[in-house]
Parts: sequence; C-alpha cells; structure tokens
Amino acid sequence: MAPSSVHSPRALENLTIDECWRLVAHRGFGRVVYAGDNTTQVVPTTYEVTSGTAYFRAPPFGELARRADRHVISLQVDDIDRRTLTGWSVQMSGRAHRVEDAATVASLWSLGRPAAWIPGAQTQWIALPVDHMQGQRVSC
Repeated sequence: MAPSSVHSPRALENLTIDECWRLVAHRGFGRVVYAGDNTTQVVPTTYEVTSGTAYFRAPPFGELARRADRHVISLQVDDIDRRTLTGWSVQMSGRAHRVEDAATVASLWSLGRPAAWIPGAQTQWIALPVDHMQGQRVSC
C-alpha cells in the first residue's frame, strides 16, 4: 500500500459501543483528562478495563487522585498509523472514585497490569465507571 497523503480520500465512521470496548481493552495506554485549577489537565496513564469500568493508578496524595475522586473525568485512548494517517480514537467519561474496597484492590493488583507509566508511588487505584463512550475511526 502506498503511503497516504493529506489529500487522499479517507472516511470517518462512528464506532459502536461494543467496538469501542473491544479496542480499548487491548490498548492499555491513554490519557486521563480532568479539570485543574485554571486549565484542563491531561495525564498519560496505563489502565485496565473490566465490566464497564476503567481502572488506573495515581499517587495517593497527588492532584490526579484528589481531582478525580467523585468528579467527572475522561479517559481518551487512540491508535494512529502515521504512514496511512488512519486509526481510531475513543473517549470514555464518568464520575470517578478512589477504589477502597479491599477485594477490588487485591483483584486489580493481581492482574499484574497496568504497570505505572509515570515513575513514582502510583499506589492509589482510581475507578472510572463509564457512563458515556464514543469513538471514531478514520480509514482509507
């Protein structure tokens, strides 16, 4: 396949919720988006998804854990092929909370994933029960 150019015809399609879940289940890396004091904050993170909820780790006393707890946040995940300028992007959002239940915490740690992407003590699990999900794919 020849490299795509900016002028090549591409199609944009909306993804089904099932397709969005399938894509994000295998990616494991995205960006958490939340409201900071004066601006929107975007933090790269690893994550795990199970039963309609995304889980990621944060420093227990850091801004992300504090701002995410009981607030609406988003997790954005995508995959882009730079050669063809095709790929997909999924955004999921909901009211996040700290994971305090011992059985859930143990279950999450037993997964062996996700390893923290940002160095430091990322020991607080945050749950993002997904209330809204949308995705799009760009194809040739």
